Amino acid sequence: MAAISGSLCYTIVGAATAWPSPTLTKMGDNETPVILDVHQISWMVSLMFLGHITSPLPTGYLMDIFGRKRTCLCLTVLPFTSWLLIFFASSPVHLYIARFAAGLWIGVTSTIMPVYVGEIAGTELRSSLTTINNSLFNFGVLFAYVVGPYVSYYSLAIACEMLTVVYFCTFILMPESPHFFLKHEQREEALASLNWLRQGDSKESVENEINRIEQAIEDQKLQKGTLKDIFFDVGNRKAFIISVTYAVMKRLSGSGVMQAYTSITLPDVTLGVLDPDTCVIIIGTISLISSVASTALSIKFRRRILMTVSGGGCAITTAVIMVWFFLHCYTDIDVSDYSDAIFWSSVVLYCLQLGTRTGRNQYQGRGVFRRT
Repeated sequence: MAAISGSLCYTIVGAATAWPSPTLTKMGDNETPVILDVHQISWMVSLMFLGHITSPLPTGYLMDIFGRKRTCLCLTVLPFTSWLLIFFASSPVHLYIARFAAGLWIGVTSTIMPVYVGEIAGTELRSSLTTINNSLFNFGVLFAYVVGPYVSYYSLAIACEMLTVVYFCTFILMPESPHFFLKHEQREEALASLNWLRQGDSKESVENEINRIEQAIEDQKLQKGTLKDIFFDVGNRKAFIISVTYAVMKRLSGSGVMQAYTSITLPDVTLGVLDPDTCVIIIGTISLISSVASTALSIKFRRRILMTVSGGGCAITTAVIMVWFFLHCYTDIDVSDYSDAIFWSSVVLYCLQLGTRTGRNQYQGRGVFRRT
C-alpha cells in the first residue's frame, strides 16, 4: 500500500509527459487559449526536461532534512501549480512556467520515490516494488491519451489536476521511512513505522530489522566520503560512469519526445482505418501492458542485459522513424505507402524503452541498500 500510494506520483509525471500530444492537436484546430508557433512549442516541451535536471540535487538534501514523505507531499505544490497555470494560461510564458514546474516535479519524484520505496520494502519484495513506477507512469500517459482527445483543453487540465489531488490524499496516510527516523535518532517513531509496514511479522523480527538498520546507519556515519571520492576511487568511478551512461541512454531512447509529439507525428490514416487519436490510445495501452510484463522480466533477467537490449532496440526503431521523416521531408522519394512504419516503430519503441527504465530502477534500488 505504501509503495503504490507513493508511486502514484508517477501518474502525474506520465500525464505531464503525454499532455502535449492531445494539446498540440487542439492547438492546430484553434481550440486552446494560447496558440504557439513551432519554436514556442519546442520550448514548451523542452522546458519540462530542463526542470527535470534542475531539481534532483536540492531534493536530495531536502529529503534528508525533512523526510522522504514530507518533502514529496510539500512539493506537490509544483504539479498543482503547473496544472493551474495551464488552465488559466493566457500567454506562452504561462505554459513555459507550467512545463518547467512539471519538470521540477519529475526530478523530485525520480529522486525521492526510489529511495522511499527501497527503504520501506522487504527484501523479498524490493525488486518488484521498485518497478511499480513503470506501470503507474504509463497509466498516466494512457490517461492523457484516452481523456485528452475527447474533452476540452480546460477539462483535460482539471482531470490531470485531480491526479495530483488523489496522490496527495492517498500518500498523506502512509508512514515515513523508518530509515529517516533512525538517521535523526527517533527510534520510537521508526519502530512504529516499521511495525505498520511489517504487519503480520513478529515483534522479534521487527526489532531485529530495526537493529540491522541502526547498525547500517552507524557504519555509514563512519564512512563519510567527499565528492572527489567519486572520481578517485576506482569502484565509485566505474559506478558513476555506468549510472550516467545508462541515464543518458534512457533519455536518448526517444521515448520522452515521442510521447509528447505522438498525435502530430503519426500519419492521418494508419493501417487504412485508424486515425491518430485511436493509434495513440493503442500505443498507450500496449505500453501499459508491457510495463507490467517488465516487472516479471526484471526478476528473470539480469539488469545489464535488459538495459543493453532495450537501448539497442530503441536505437534501431528511432533510426527507422528518422529515415522515414528524412525521406519524406527532405527528398523527392514518396514514402507515404510506408507510413505505417511510424506507428509500428512507435509501438516497439514504447515497449523497449521500459527496459532502460526498469533496469535503471533496479540499479537505484540496489545502490540504496548496498551498504545495508
